[in-house]
Amino acid sequence: MAAVALLVSLAATVEAGNPENFPGLRANHGLLVLVLLAVTVLAAAAAVVLAAPGPRLRAGAVAVLSLLLVGGAGCRAVTVAPMLHCLGHIRVSQQDDGSYRCYD
Repeated sequence: MAAVALLVSLAATVEAGNPENFPGLRANHGLLVLVLLAVTVLAAAAAVVLAAPGPRLRAGAVAVLSLLLVGGAGCRAVTVAPMLHCLGHIRVSQQDDGSYRCYD
């Protein structure tokens, strides 16, 4: 579940990673991404908690995979962070200096 939430958050904001490929106005998916990143972190933590009582090898594998997912969520959060001030707006566009401008 954590991996699916992370992949959907990546798909929702693919233009944030490569803004030069997506010029102009685009839909503001900032809130959706925040929710999906929270789901990713919570699902990864739940997986670790549920796997902890089991065999050490399984618990270790789950912990490593969860750490990778949380790291990916952190990287995505850093990419999307500049557009979070536009959460209440419908559309955003990236300016030449890398900042985001909000539109209703």
